[in-house]
Order: sequence, then structure tokens, then C-alpha cells
Amino acid sequence: MRPRLLVNAKWRTQPRISGVQRYASGLAEAIALRDLDIDFAQPEHAGRLRGMLWEQRTLPRIAAGYDSLLCPANMAPTRLDERTRLLVVLHCLRFHVHPSSYSASFVRWYERMVPRIIERANTVFTVSLAQQAEIEHVYSHAIGKVQVLPPGLDPAFSPFHPRHSQVPAGRYLACLSTPAPAKNLAMLLRAYASCINPLPLVLVGVDDRQADILCPASARGSIHPLGYISDPVQVASILSHADALLAPSKYESFGLPCLESMGCATPVVASDLPAHREVCADAAIFVDPDHPDAWASAIEQVTSDSGLRRSLSLAGRERARAYRWSSSAKILEDAVLAPQQAIGR
Repeated sequence: MRPRLLVNAKWRTQPRISGVQRYASGLAEAIALRDLDIDFAQPEHAGRLRGMLWEQRTLPRIAAGYDSLLCPANMAPTRLDERTRLLVVLHCLRFHVHPSSYSASFVRWYERMVPRIIERANTVFTVSLAQQAEIEHVYSHAIGKVQVLPPGLDPAFSPFHPRHSQVPAGRYLACLSTPAPAKNLAMLLRAYASCINPLPLVLVGVDDRQADILCPASARGSIHPLGYISDPVQVASILSHADALLAPSKYESFGLPCLESMGCATPVVASDLPAHREVCADAAIFVDPDHPDAWASAIEQVTSDSGLRRSLSLAGRERARAYRWSSSAKILEDAVLAPQQAIGR
């Protein structure tokens, strides 16, 4: 008899798709192809408060009778029938390391809930070895529970896309970011402004007003903010024609834009973080996120050296092939089946 798995699909009601929601969707599609008895549950009405109440009060009642409950987007109920195993994906601890990126109420909620979720969870998945180490460092009671479940590359991210209609003519650079302090966009724009005749810079996730606030006046004419884009095909069409992706974050648990850029065979210039080194390996240029002069040099290096771009493009495309949703779904399936297999031995 196949074990019954319930998936907390609250992320489907959230209005804006972020990397966490895209991860949850990709994982859900992949595990639906495995030999598991799977159901999905989500609140009837959207809204943050309603979703939180549904997750803590209603979801445990729905999960009763299931062998496992999977919560792939950080939050999970803390009061759950002891017979139901809790599998939760904790994507990052940015709320703890860089609290200024969030509202005070959000930080308080996560600081309160995450230790409790870890305590109740049978398995805590996360997206990288770097993030596993951080979780175990901050929450010692997580040691022995954490397992890496990386994202797969969305098949939309390939080199074979028509040019996006909103990018400038000719060569350009790309950055997928937000104005959140941990994303370090202000530093990147200062570095960019110091370059001599830089290529145009296309910003995805940042609108005109936000770019005007962050960007030095001398560079505003070369910046092209496109705002929030949810369609991965459109994002891929931007990445696949760029000379390079610039990823200047001060904190990442994985670095999904780097993986997506490598899938598009686009060179990556990334901040020197453990997660970026883990994901990109030798397929990126790594730069200290606190040194704008070094970023300016890296930008000039990657735009002036076609041989370097070709080498990074080939290495990145090969590296991206290591991240497949089918592999992650197999890891999850093994975790769901583990208690049943132990009984059978």
C-alpha cells in the first residue's frame, strides 16, 4: 500500500510568485510523477492572515489520516497528529541574518515559528549544503534532521529564446533582484556607474521609481528597469541574450538566478558566497559583495573578454544540467517511503 502524502499548497494563493513559490511549484509537479498517493490542500481565500490561520488551525485537521505532510514553502503547522510525519522545506534564514529585508511583524513571526517547526518536523529539507550548515549552526536542535533538496532547473531556461521586446538593442547586462538591502543592488549600481562606457543594464524585479532611488544620477540613462516579471519564459528570453548576469547579493541560500542564467548559457558574475560557489562551481566569476571597485573590474572584464564569456557559457550550461527536478523528487520520495521500508525490513 502506497503511503499517503498531503502537500500544503498555500503558496498557490499568494499573489506574487517569488523563488520560494516557484520552487514549491516545481517540486509539486515533479513529485506528482512519482509512485505516491498525493493530495494537495490550500485555503479557499487568499490573504496573509487567513493563510496563517488556515495553516495552523485547519491544515492539521485535513492532514489527519495522512502518513506525511509536506510543507515546501517554509511555514508549517506546529500542532499535528503525532502519527503524521512532517516534512518541511526551510529555504533560508534571511529573516534572522538580514532582518531589515522584512517587516518587523514578519521577522517576529518567523523567529517565533521556525524553532517550533524544526522541533516538530521529522525531516527539514533545505536547498543547499551551505544553507544546511547555517540552519544547524543557528538551531542546534536541527542537527540530524536536515537534508538537502535542491531545486531543479525549469526547462524554460535554455539559450533558445527570441529576444525580449523590452531590452535595449545590441549587447547588455542583466540583473534579477529586488530593492531589499540583502540583495545589495545599491552597491552594484554604484560599481556600474563607475565603469567607463558600460553596456546597458537590464533590471528585472525593480521598477523605475526604485531604480531612480538606488542608482547614481550619472548612470540612470543606461539602466533599464523592467519591474516584476513572473513568466519564466520572459525572464529566460532576457537572460539568454545578455552578455552576463550580475548577482551581487550579500546573502543567498541557493542563488536561483545564477542557475537559471547558467541554463541559458549566460555567463555569471556573482557575489562570493558559499551558496553561489556551491551552485556555480567553476562556472562563474566571484566577487566580494562589499567591494564596488572589484565589481566594476569584474564587469569590465566579462564585457571585454569574449573568450572568457565563451568559457563561462559552456561551463555554466554543463553545470546547470546537474540540477534536475526528477532527482529532487526521488530524494523526497525516499523520505516519504523511509518509514514503510523500515517496517518491511
